[in-house]
Amino acid sequence: MGALCYYVARRKMQKPAAAGLLGAVLSLIPIFSVIYLFILLFKKDVGSASAAVSE
Repeated sequence: MGALCYYVARRKMQKPAAAGLLGAVLSLIPIFSVIYLFILLFKKDVGSASAAVSE
C-alpha cells in the first residue's frame, strides 16, 4: 500500500516519499490506508494548483 500511495503522491504532493511512508505505516490498519489513499486521489495536482495561481 505504501508503494501505491507513493505512486499517487508523486503528482499530488511536494514530498511524495513522506506520503508513501505514511501510507505504509497506515497500512497496518487497512481502513486507514484506504481512507488515506482516497484523500490522495481526490487532492489536486501540485502542477495544476501552481498553474492556476500564475494566471
